[in-house]
Amino acid sequence: MAAIEAVEPGRSCSEVDAAARRVLASYRLDRYFIHSTGHGLGLEVHEEPRLARGQKTQLASGNVITVEPVCI
Repeated sequence: MAAIEAVEPGRSCSEVDAAARRVLASYRLDRYFIHSTGHGLGLEVHEEPRLARGQKTQLASGNVITVEPVCI
């Protein structure tokens, strides 16, 4: 949920990823999260932008992305 709340135009992909990792780190679970937080979704299942560490791409209005895994 922290990652979803961090999604907004102009925010870097690594900032969204970091939001998820901060929550996991607070429970000492971050070491088990070896996957990226999400990715773009379009004509292909896995597209840019990538929600992961070190990704400087900024989200733009109209981007369709996944946030994985989400359990609600």
